Amino acid sequence: MATEKKGSQEGRKGRAPRLYLTEEQQRLIISAIEAGGSLDSAARAAGISPRKLRELHQRARGRHPTRSALPHLKPFFDDVDQAIGRRLLANEIRVSDSDPKYALKYLLASLDAETEDEDPVHVPTATEMQQELDVLVSSGAFRVPQCKDENCSCVFHREKGDSHDDEGHPMPGR
Repeated sequence: MATEKKGSQEGRKGRAPRLYLTEEQQRLIISAIEAGGSLDSAARAAGISPRKLRELHQRARGRHPTRSALPHLKPFFDDVDQAIGRRLLANEIRVSDSDPKYALKYLLASLDAETEDEDPVHVPTATEMQQELDVLVSSGAFRVPQCKDENCSCVFHREKGDSHDDEGHPMPGR
């Protein structure tokens, strides 16, 4: 069970609650979702608080910020995600049968979103990166560390004069 048993707490002092779901609880959660219930309702029907089920889901995926991972629950939550997907698909099919215009509009928006996700990430060129850095430095949002060696050949010592600010920080592009 995902929660501690009710009743006497004697003899349980210092012991953590069991961190698994029984086969019956797992089947009930999957069946409830496939029948159209929400994840929260399915958890309650299985005798688990929705908050506990969400925590177990995070831990199964290794995404909980403070608690250790529970990889043995990952296959169950993979099944939960698939059950949610099957239920959403069944809902989409029902809507397309009853209101084809709405369904086409919804599906088209969904397909547009999928193609947007497939666009490759733009990797900036060296020139674009330099332009961005120059803007950040000149605006004061980013400070370049002070170069203490005036005899070095860095870009900040190639030009003498006003290439440093009042505090001695290099100022590119001046």
